Amino acid sequence: MYKTIKLIVFLCFTTFTPLRAQTFEWVKAFNGLLFNDCISLDLSSSGHLITAGTFSGSADFDPGQGTTMLTSVGFTDVYVQKMDTSGNFIWAKSFGGIMGENINQVISDDLGNIYIIGGFKGTVDFNPGSGTVNLTSNGVSDSFILKLDPSGNFLWVNSLSGTSVAVPYDIALDSTGNIYTVGGFSGTIDFDPGSNTMNLTSNGQSDVFVHKMDANGIFQWVKTLGGTNQERALSVITDNSGHLYIAGEFSDTVDFDPGSSLTNLSSNGLSDVFILKLDLDGNFVWAKSFGSVTEDNVYDISVDEFDNVYTLGHFAIAADFDPSAGVYNLTTIGSTALFVQTMDAAGNFIKAITIGGYDNIVGRAITTDHLNNLYITGDFSGDIDFNPGDGTTNLSTIGSTDMFIVKIDFLGFFKWVKTFGGTGQVSGNAISVDTLGNIYTGGCFSGTADFDPNIGVANLSVSGNTFTDNFVHKMSQCMTTIHVTDHQTACNSYTWIDGTEYTSSNVVATHNLISAYGCDSIITLNLTIHTMDISTAMNGLHLQSNNALATSYQWLNCDNDNAVIPNETNQSYTVTSNGSYAVIVNENGCVDTSTCMLVDFVGLNQTNKQTISLHPNPAKGNSTLYFDQIQKESIISIFSTNGQLIQQIILKDDDQQTIDLGEQTSGLYYINVTNKSGNSTQFILINEE
Repeated sequence: MYKTIKLIVFLCFTTFTPLRAQTFEWVKAFNGLLFNDCISLDLSSSGHLITAGTFSGSADFDPGQGTTMLTSVGFTDVYVQKMDTSGNFIWAKSFGGIMGENINQVISDDLGNIYIIGGFKGTVDFNPGSGTVNLTSNGVSDSFILKLDPSGNFLWVNSLSGTSVAVPYDIALDSTGNIYTVGGFSGTIDFDPGSNTMNLTSNGQSDVFVHKMDANGIFQWVKTLGGTNQERALSVITDNSGHLYIAGEFSDTVDFDPGSSLTNLSSNGLSDVFILKLDLDGNFVWAKSFGSVTEDNVYDISVDEFDNVYTLGHFAIAADFDPSAGVYNLTTIGSTALFVQTMDAAGNFIKAITIGGYDNIVGRAITTDHLNNLYITGDFSGDIDFNPGDGTTNLSTIGSTDMFIVKIDFLGFFKWVKTFGGTGQVSGNAISVDTLGNIYTGGCFSGTADFDPNIGVANLSVSGNTFTDNFVHKMSQCMTTIHVTDHQTACNSYTWIDGTEYTSSNVVATHNLISAYGCDSIITLNLTIHTMDISTAMNGLHLQSNNALATSYQWLNCDNDNAVIPNETNQSYTVTSNGSYAVIVNENGCVDTSTCMLVDFVGLNQTNKQTISLHPNPAKGNSTLYFDQIQKESIISIFSTNGQLIQQIILKDDDQQTIDLGEQTSGLYYINVTNKSGNSTQFILINEE
């Protein structure tokens, strides 16, 4: 199995879409064939669904309004179909021979290339296009590995053949495109599909094989292991660190080290579960086993983001799931139950859970999401408690056998369960979760089944001469919209997640967030803005902060890169030299800095030896400057106390100048006179009353 996703699904299609956005998204089913069995599906990294299976007769593989008819050559042919995740048809291809074929798995790589594994008899043309690429089986049944490009065009095909049979049950890819298949074989098989020979012979009735090819189908290596009884590898997956995990079943005593060393494991009962870890060169890392005193089965294996290993299977009565010297016994309520056993990357036991009841349940596929939640699908009959913890979540079947999807978090706590059923049987055979949290499942059903797990109805019925049809099903995990209030307190302004800068308190702004699973969360802002006064004023030679509520002040020299003026921490500051000054104000935790105020008249009276008088002062409008001598040229500048230039007058050949201040508001202003004698400053108070 590829690390991303694996599924089992359907063929020709009937489509349902919900009238409202709930869990159920759509279901599509293939029907009307003379023969139909459950098939395989892969959810590619590019967001496409690749289905593969067997069919007979003629069928329309387009689930939409169009028609794409394919007709089998023999009793059963293999088809490959591509859709998007909305269920829209892209293309379909088929290949086959007279005697029939079967497929066990389909997978796609990061480039969109497609790999199919299965078995065939007789002569088969594996090119689904106009060309011909025939292979003929040598044994009872040979296995094949077929590679197609993203458009379904033939690239290459290889086969494994010998005196008996080799069955590839699962396939995985690594990050560089190498191909790993696992399964069981008996007799003598040539595992090199090229011109060379790599004959290996089984020790018992069936041995395990692990087979590697590169992306071009060139043989790299094969590893086998087995005892005198029956062993087979049923599932394989690669992790993030460049390792293979292989799950299977064995009996009696088996050496699980494919190299020269010896690592024997012995079964407790008729058959136990094994998990084997190899590196990508086939070298042994570790092997673990567990089981009951009866027969145990394994169905699937999955690895999470931390390389924890989850094994899904089926056991009877009681079993110790700790493969080490420790003991972790679980028992069934009825005769059998589903189990999930978890180990870390080093093979250390973490936990095990069981789901069951007095009736029957089988878990057939497991996967994880990026949050390391577990999703399991399968089928059950009668009454089952789906909560593996202390709580109880009992559900009963509608038909003879219903399908289930159960979600469990990383710690093993129950999250939810959904079931589908009808008049006949519904079986879930594969499951996958995409990056948005959408869940894809596939399987088989008979009779009429409702595929909407909520209050809606999405009935599908088998038709034609088939006993069962196949389906693929999609649902999302967004049941309700989440409403959240974001309480924030800020000074003067606040930039929220919507990118807006707010300068006043706000309780009505909202923002819609889409989670990693595509779920809506509406966030309402509850914002309190503390606005404080950071303005300053000039009072004679004193600069003053207008904020009397501040808890602290610090004056700065703007001309010296806003350097702190030592010991100047009062509300006012007496200026001793010309320059620009500002003040840091702290009011109840809100800290801000005023704009810089220009001061350029300090000490000017001392540099001007002439006598200048101003009358009237205070004034309601006009006031006159009187000089003790005729001015050849003097520059008269009027400033507000915050340093703003109000007027500027040039006086020539006169000893007085009238200044019109009638348009100025009440307050203190200063008048700066500059001439060849120096500078002088006068203050005038404007009183409008």
